[in-house]
Amino acid sequence: MCIFFTAWKLPVVLKKYFAALMFLAWFVGAHADGNLVSTISLNAWDFKNSQISPEKLQKLGFNHVTLYIQWSDVESEKGIFRFDEFDQWMEPLVKGGIKFILVLDFGGTKYIDDNGVETNRIVIPEWFQVKYLDAAMLDFSKKRTKQINFRNREALRLTSRFIDQSVRHFSEAYGSAVTGYAIGLQDEREIKYGQEGYEWRDYGREFSDAFKARFGDVPPVINYNNEVAQGRTRREPLLFDLLKSRDADLKAAVCHYADIIRGHRQSVVGYFGEIFTSHDAIYGGGVVQELAPCIDIAVADFNFYDGYELKNDPNVLPLMANYLVHNGFKKILIGAYGERWANQGKGAALFPYVRQSVERALSRNQQVIGYEIAGFYGVSKENRIQPVDLHALAQLKIDNGIKKASPGSRRIGLFASRTNFDFWHGERSNQRNIHQDALIEAYALLSEIPDAEVIVLGERALREDTELVASLDAIFVPHQIVLPREIKQRLRNFWASGGVLVQDMRLGEFSADGDTTSDWLHDVFGIQDVRWSGQAGRFAYGGKVIDLDMQGKTYVNHGLLKARSGYAVAATYQGPKEWMARIKSWISGKVRSGQGDAGYGLILRGDRSLVFGCLPQLVEGESAPIWRRIFMKEITDAVAQRSRSMQPSSRPSPYSAPVKVTGALIGA
Repeated sequence: MCIFFTAWKLPVVLKKYFAALMFLAWFVGAHADGNLVSTISLNAWDFKNSQISPEKLQKLGFNHVTLYIQWSDVESEKGIFRFDEFDQWMEPLVKGGIKFILVLDFGGTKYIDDNGVETNRIVIPEWFQVKYLDAAMLDFSKKRTKQINFRNREALRLTSRFIDQSVRHFSEAYGSAVTGYAIGLQDEREIKYGQEGYEWRDYGREFSDAFKARFGDVPPVINYNNEVAQGRTRREPLLFDLLKSRDADLKAAVCHYADIIRGHRQSVVGYFGEIFTSHDAIYGGGVVQELAPCIDIAVADFNFYDGYELKNDPNVLPLMANYLVHNGFKKILIGAYGERWANQGKGAALFPYVRQSVERALSRNQQVIGYEIAGFYGVSKENRIQPVDLHALAQLKIDNGIKKASPGSRRIGLFASRTNFDFWHGERSNQRNIHQDALIEAYALLSEIPDAEVIVLGERALREDTELVASLDAIFVPHQIVLPREIKQRLRNFWASGGVLVQDMRLGEFSADGDTTSDWLHDVFGIQDVRWSGQAGRFAYGGKVIDLDMQGKTYVNHGLLKARSGYAVAATYQGPKEWMARIKSWISGKVRSGQGDAGYGLILRGDRSLVFGCLPQLVEGESAPIWRRIFMKEITDAVAQRSRSMQPSSRPSPYSAPVKVTGALIGA
């Protein structure tokens, strides 16, 4: 960050101290008006072909416009910067009371002209592409991609100049009417690396040499999927070294550009695409954990599409916002984008889910300061993107006066492991991403528990945020099969220090590189034996017999659990659901009812531990509501039992002792 007022006759330390205070005072003052940020993303073709006015936007509930500033438009000739076109759109709106978020776009996206027609150009100037051939990232075939290589000095210098000139112009012209400047790094305009097709990045010389020098080998090519249904994994010893190295490069670039923006005393905006997914096009979500110091306003964005099909779940964005909060981001926007739905003529059908997503995120998180709407347009027969449908957006009707919910007295951590989602890249077992579904549905159900506050935390928080972890009554781990050994030990320490530990199934069964551990922390959860069944079953719980049927939508139906001494079995096994299935089981001998299954059940309860032998939050069929209620009840009871015996403030910290990991001593 830039240090101001260096002419003061003060010691250097005091100069830095006062400069920091001045920046903080400016930042708080510039964003302390208390108004909810409601912004709509508009493009050149919207301004050219629509009647965009302050009155229309305000009538729809918008007080901001998000506008993309393409490098190729600003500096079409090297060293000559032109902003006239953007000024002609911005000036009348600013005069009418509309503010802006400006995305400084120098990623590899295709350039769309003022009529909404996709061209063969990209948003990087042609002169740059011609003269600086070495400034492009390379894919694993050593072919140039559209992504800029930020290790290249000239690329870093020239993109920095574009950002500096742009922020200088717009901050001088419009001042506080620009709420923030977003860093547009790559072809999806999100702060993460991505791919087009199978152009995995980066395999350029600079990156490859640095990687080999550190890890003894060239960056691996990961060009296949790991699916849970396969029953085995492909061991990937360098996968996480590769991802961490890419994240480090990305963080260095983001923070470099952030310093330029802050040097003009402006706020930095960062866009984070859907974080908890195993789809192979989303690979840099882990860097979210590291960027809070460089980002003033984080946008959690989701286009209601999981990489394969439309997804209308309204809990994805609230979950992402919660995760950003507990990774240290102070101001958050909810980005709800409808282009995938609009392309199929279903844009209006998405409105109820957008409304629910935004309002849930606003009510549950104090740090959510507003929302961004984008992508609600049509595509003509000539493949021309139509202007935004302002008339249709009148149906959106988001409640801008939504009240913030009071924090609950019981704090339940929901652990979301970056490692797990990175390892299961391309996961599509039974035509679904089961890790993602288990996490999202767990978040939705835990959020319904009365007087409970859900804390979505990742690996960084578990390792480093002593105060946050010590404040939790319980941590629930939803279907996180791949975990680093250190993280499993951290969870064990949390339990040993007095916290309640809960899992639904197979906690850390694989190490970070894919080795089988055959251990769900069995000693913590009291698991003596596990028997798998792919068939629907019946279980006695609370004096009733309840069917458990996943209807073939998971790779296994359930695991029967036998308890160790001191642990109690609940939901005892009664046999297969249907009589024909019982006969088949008896013939095959795979599942025996009434003989070898005595003492087996679906739930094991311990002193501050709880484990399910299934995914109760994902059960299908008529009994689904029952199992979801059981899920909530069992966790509520476990937390209540712990609360009666020990308060969070009196519990020893899980960070009070070093963590022992496979013979190595790793300090807290």
